[in-house]
Amino acid sequence: WNRYWGDNHYYPVRSDNGTEVARATFCNIAFYNFFKPDTSLCSATTPISQAIGCPDVQRTCTGSTGPQSTHHVVTGHNLFGHDIQWLPSDNLEKWWEKNWATEGDGISPLWKTLDGEQQWCGDFKRAQQTMSKKERKGLWSKCAKRLQNATDILAYEHMSKKMAFSTSADRGKAWSAVYASLPVIRVTVMRNPFSWLMSKFSWHGLHNQFHLTCDDVEEATYGSEDPDIYKGIFNFSSLSDVKKNIAVNAGPGWLRRFALSYIYYVCGTDCVVRHYRQMADLEEIAVQAEQNLRNSFAIVGILEKSDEFNRMLDARVDYIDTSLNGRVSGGGHQSSSSGEYLRCKNRFKDPQFQAELLAACPELAIVNHLYQVAVEVNEFQKNELMNCSGNPSLF
Repeated sequence: WNRYWGDNHYYPVRSDNGTEVARATFCNIAFYNFFKPDTSLCSATTPISQAIGCPDVQRTCTGSTGPQSTHHVVTGHNLFGHDIQWLPSDNLEKWWEKNWATEGDGISPLWKTLDGEQQWCGDFKRAQQTMSKKERKGLWSKCAKRLQNATDILAYEHMSKKMAFSTSADRGKAWSAVYASLPVIRVTVMRNPFSWLMSKFSWHGLHNQFHLTCDDVEEATYGSEDPDIYKGIFNFSSLSDVKKNIAVNAGPGWLRRFALSYIYYVCGTDCVVRHYRQMADLEEIAVQAEQNLRNSFAIVGILEKSDEFNRMLDARVDYIDTSLNGRVSGGGHQSSSSGEYLRCKNRFKDPQFQAELLAACPELAIVNHLYQVAVEVNEFQKNELMNCSGNPSLF
């Protein structure tokens, strides 16, 4: 099921009489978040320039099988908003025209660079297959980076006229509104941050391999004044680099970096670049992340209530039948059962210790707030689905 390039799995889309009218292709996406394999960091700082300047030129997940369909079910570990990089170009062009275009806005003509009538950056898709790594990097720097920067300028100019842009919070709300208007149905599952941090601590071997102590608050939250504390969090594109990346992030400040990555995942790829380049502060990306949770997800599930999430998904999207996934079994992700892990797990459940961590780490305080927002949104969505279905016992 995770071999999107060969398995051709799909959900049947049926009419009222049960006839299959289309197929919603399933894709476990392998496209990296905002780094391009064998090239360099995508420097686009807005959703619009992420789409135009950093596209998935192969449109990895938008092929179709069987009857022609615009339904695609895409899963992955990607940051929020990656869909804008692989949605079909004609969908993006129509979306922009309907929601954001104005006469002579400068952005409208750029969607054509994605549709095959014009080859993006001199047929970068072909270049990935035929050029050397050095040649691809040169093409990326020569074409893509210039396109990213030029589109960023147009995007800021255009959106500042469409929406208030006087404060960092305004900018966060504006870019979130762009994502919320896209023609996609997003779902996510949020986990209690303290439970998640303990799993991260164990999974990455921070105690056994790197000799860190889970409840050393000063060690865990080190680096509030160090601008480099954030760098490298997603600086990888292969398994070997992932291992190096964990080693870099395993030292003092590990909890702060993990908490920031949680914010990044909810905020989006453009947030990472703006924050990395010190163009956005924590307030801006926190606002954008919260607005994303409130306005851009059809379903916000809670990990501790995964059965409810599956029922919400079945109720919200008619053709997604999770019972069809019965033969799928994931890899082992069980945390350690050692005495030290159990001690740490209980420590992170302690409200007094949680309060100590929250006071010491502003990033974790934001994460905790986002989780509370997720719980609130989840309750609202469950009530909405029960009312729409006429079934008060749905959950």
